[in-house]
Amino acid sequence: MHPLDEAYPPTAVEAMVEDAQGDLWAAMPGLGILQWNGTKTRLWTTTDGLPTQLHVNALVMDLQGRLIAGTDSGLVIRQGERWIRVAADNSLPSLRVTAIYADSSGLLVGTNKGFTELGPDLAPLPLDERFLGIFPVALPDLRILDLIRARNGDLWLGTPTGLIHLDKHNGQPRVKLIAEANGPGHSLVRHVLQDLSGCGLGRYRIRWHHEIHG
Repeated sequence: MHPLDEAYPPTAVEAMVEDAQGDLWAAMPGLGILQWNGTKTRLWTTTDGLPTQLHVNALVMDLQGRLIAGTDSGLVIRQGERWIRVAADNSLPSLRVTAIYADSSGLLVGTNKGFTELGPDLAPLPLDERFLGIFPVALPDLRILDLIRARNGDLWLGTPTGLIHLDKHNGQPRVKLIAEANGPGHSLVRHVLQDLSGCGLGRYRIRWHHEIHG
């Protein structure tokens, strides 16, 4: 660990998460993952097991306390002093992981070619246990920038084309696109959050600062 004022090249922070010990972890494309314990920092890089390109796009702490990163080369998980590749990479629509969401059901993993679902064991869920199941569903945009599973089980996907809402009717998945034409000032959705208060089945505040009730 090094003092906080140690110089690092200027770079964007793509994602940030806090662990159970209160340490902050920041995904910094081109540099790696920066850990800060409140006083000192450590930069995790390829020498610690991160992929060679060091393009880290997403970070999440799952309900088991595991730190998982999404990179341009797939998913990696921190195990002690190393980052280890997740075996489920082979099941991803693309190795370019752009978003991760964790809850009691496991992980939602967004990529530039769609999304998939992993169980708590980080293994791919069987098709009949996934939200879309065996039904062929065409998404308006496969470039997933963020995603969440709402309290009522619906999925919300942020994309360059707008906010995609996935729900079910009579057991079959439905797709709704909420874009600029529906009222928001821009179709690009980088982040989707569910706040603590909720509203009905859930209230969502996206980057437009526009509330959607579902």
